[in-house]
Amino acid sequence: MYDFNTVNQEKNYRSGQEFHTDFVAAQHCGAWALGVGGYWYQQTSDDRHNGHRVDAYRGRQLALGPQLSYQYKAMNFSLAYDREFASENRPQGDKVWFKVVVPL
Repeated sequence: MYDFNTVNQEKNYRSGQEFHTDFVAAQHCGAWALGVGGYWYQQTSDDRHNGHRVDAYRGRQLALGPQLSYQYKAMNFSLAYDREFASENRPQGDKVWFKVVVPL
């Protein structure tokens, strides 16, 4: 994904453009899948305040961790734990995600 941010009118501040992607490598066994996944985030342009560049605030982050998913009919249930590291200008920590995908 690639984000183009707009100006915060109250602060006259615009965060830079951002690239981020999720990834997973998993082994499937029937309806179950177990693997390793994570995400990579990179801010690709500088923030701007009152139209001027704000240097040294580009964010970067990488996260990795185990993932487990279950496929039931057309639905998918996923549980993931991500440990963030290699962070710059972003908070760093651990995350637990539970995701349900249901077709409409």
